[in-house]
Amino acid sequence: MSKARLSGPMGLEPATSGVTGRRANRTLVRQPRHPTHIVEVLSRSTEEYDSRDKFEHYKTFPSLREYVLVSHRERSVEVRSRGEDGWRTTVVSEGAIAELSIGARLDVRELYDAAAEPSA
Repeated sequence: MSKARLSGPMGLEPATSGVTGRRANRTLVRQPRHPTHIVEVLSRSTEEYDSRDKFEHYKTFPSLREYVLVSHRERSVEVRSRGEDGWRTTVVSEGAIAELSIGARLDVRELYDAAAEPSA
C-alpha cells in the first residue's frame, strides 16, 4: 500500500486520509484532492509539525471535516472537527471512544493494543 500525497504546494503525506461521497473515485484515492478526514500518527520528530504547520495547510481544504492525531507519548487521540462556527478539539483518552462524523468509532484502548508489538 502506498502513501497518498495530497495535492497542493506542500505535497504533504498523511498517515491516512479518506474521501467520501461523489468525489470518492479511484483517481482521488491515490491522490486525494478533496479529503474529508485525515489521520496522522505522531512521532517525536513529526509531532510539532503535524499538529501545527501541517494542520494549518490542511484547514485550507474546504472538504476537510476532521483531522485526527494519534499520540506517540500517551494513549490518546485528538480529534479536530470543523463545524459551522470553526474548529473544535476533543481529546479522547484510553478507556473512551472517539466518535467521528462519518460514523466511525475509535476505541482508544483497542487502537493502541492492536498497534502494540507482540510479546516475545
